[in-house]
Amino acid sequence: MGNTWNTKLIPAILALTLLASLNSAPARAADSNAAPTCMGTDSALTIDNERALELKNSNSGAAIRANVAGKVERIFKEQCNSKGTCHDHFEIRLGENSDDVLEVVYSMDFGDLPKLQIGDDVQACGDFINTNVNPKRGPASPSGAIIHWVHRSTCMDHESGFVTINGTLFGFDKDRKNQACKKGVAPRE
Repeated sequence: MGNTWNTKLIPAILALTLLASLNSAPARAADSNAAPTCMGTDSALTIDNERALELKNSNSGAAIRANVAGKVERIFKEQCNSKGTCHDHFEIRLGENSDDVLEVVYSMDFGDLPKLQIGDDVQACGDFINTNVNPKRGPASPSGAIIHWVHRSTCMDHESGFVTINGTLFGFDKDRKNQACKKGVAPRE
């Protein structure tokens, strides 16, 4: 009798565990504080600072998915747009040269960041833009390029991004229901 109970219970537990994992948030690690997988257009992206620096030094003004890591080098003034959306701006060092830096632009609609300190460890996954090449994407960054959309996406046509600071995940705290999606694109539930 004990053997029959084990042969039925164990598969049931495994099935429930699998079902629960399928219903969890996409690309999130089991630890709610762990960074999710950074998704590119069609595959996962590993941290690649060299690629980001190559993009920064190219003539491409396109928004390209990137996953970078570095230390906070400078902290810029918070900026708010005409719609009342505020962003934290800070610069991280990606390499050895003086211009091997990138500005991180974080929407505070998705949760507050801690008080940043010079030297904090940062990983950022989002959309990389060389702002010196494409001024239509916004004002040129003092760093020469930005990474933004470093938060959960509420639009079905855009991958989520994230930022970790000293190993803590940010960008998933609040669901922003009014985020503008392209015409005809369904918002995520």
